[in-house]
Amino acid sequence: MTEYMEANETVKNCSCYWVGYPGWNGAQYGMLPDAVFAMNGESENKDGVWDFLQFLLSEEFQNEIDWGFPVREDSFERYLENSYRSREENERMAQEYFYSTNYYEPTEEDFQGVRKMVDDSILKRNTFIQSQVKNILYEEVGMFFSGDASMEETLEKIDNRVTLYLNE
Repeated sequence: MTEYMEANETVKNCSCYWVGYPGWNGAQYGMLPDAVFAMNGESENKDGVWDFLQFLLSEEFQNEIDWGFPVREDSFERYLENSYRSREENERMAQEYFYSTNYYEPTEEDFQGVRKMVDDSILKRNTFIQSQVKNILYEEVGMFFSGDASMEETLEKIDNRVTLYLNE
């Protein structure tokens, strides 16, 4: 038990903080959705589409999500409350599945950090073109934030590189 308590203290003392990416309003965190659902304005079955979207957003469906964050606030809070195993369950899982882990019981401050990260998130889409444009942005913006380029130079280089990439 002493070994367990020492390991738990080590985990607590090795905190990390997400600072996010620079954004216009401070730190931003990228959320990469598994799927994005919307209704086409030209749909011939808007009632059926709307019924499906309502089901996806229902408390019943959202409360079953365990593969990511639910989008409903009440379901998200439920997800946070139920996402962490008890110490006993964690130890049983470690023995049953042969993995080593230290149990760490999150504090309210930890949960507030997750809430802040979600509140400050921006939607990211995982497509090849956006990945290439993102790489250009990260390279050029990195030089700007390190003081190696002015805002005007950075914007011009981004515009030139993205235009060249898209024209290829």
